[in-house]
Amino acid sequence: MVWDEIERYLSKPELIISQLETRRQDTDQPGVFETELRQVERQLKIIDRQQLQLLQWAVKEEFSPEQVETENKRLKQVCEALKARKAELETKLKASQEAAVDIPKLEEFIKHVQSRISDLDFEGKRQALDMFDVTVWLDGINVEITGTIEPSIVTIPS
Repeated sequence: MVWDEIERYLSKPELIISQLETRRQDTDQPGVFETELRQVERQLKIIDRQQLQLLQWAVKEEFSPEQVETENKRLKQVCEALKARKAELETKLKASQEAAVDIPKLEEFIKHVQSRISDLDFEGKRQALDMFDVTVWLDGINVEITGTIEPSIVTIPS
């Protein structure tokens, strides 16, 4: 039953392509993330300069220790938020770059797999599932298929 579900998806390459397109759209375009990442990096440099200036003011005793401490805490909070945003953007940028798929090559590959699908033994089918990053979970009653293919649940009749 699990393999029948996989074969159903493989017999309609447009299902896989639409799922990949959805993922690519969800991750947005790399250019947007690169631009925002550069802005965050510029803001981090500004924060560094402000902290250096604050240190110079503290040494010259231009501000009270309380004012310096308050401003330093504020700058650290801004810096931490920017670092978190930078890490998030780097992750999204990497995902976006990895989401680029050559659709014609994917269609060609799917057609190749379709032509040989009935000849696959258990190990071949397992490797095909690994290639599509598909995981099958069995609990005795339900079979859950997750991965590149949209998750679905198949109930095994008793």
